[in-house]
Amino acid sequence: MEESAPLQIVGLDGKFVQFQFSHRTKEEAVFIVSLHAPWLTAESRMTTYIYGPPTKFFDEMATSWRGWEGEKAWAEIEGRVSLRATSDRLGHLALRVRLRPDPARFGQAEEVVELEAGQLDHLAEEVRRFFGSYAI
Repeated sequence: MEESAPLQIVGLDGKFVQFQFSHRTKEEAVFIVSLHAPWLTAESRMTTYIYGPPTKFFDEMATSWRGWEGEKAWAEIEGRVSLRATSDRLGHLALRVRLRPDPARFGQAEEVVELEAGQLDHLAEEVRRFFGSYAI
């Protein structure tokens, strides 16, 4: 299988989160997730085992592009990668990305990637395309 290019979710201020395929087994696909900000670079692994990829999380945000109450969330089964999103009624979204390279130890990296509602349809499509190419 030919590996596709990494998926980057780029915020309004240039911060971004990147997903890159690592390897697969019969039960899962494994990805390297990296978080990039001017003062931070961190990475962790995520698996699609049990919980699957964050495709539905991004689809739900795109469907609710006018904003929603509370927080939408997704995390991989071992808690190494989690995504939480909030929105306001003005079309601004805060995608909070948390990476915990080793959940058994202390230490994590967390940053907010600012997005706009106008990005959501395209972003959800890109997420579906990227993770769909590695479906088990």
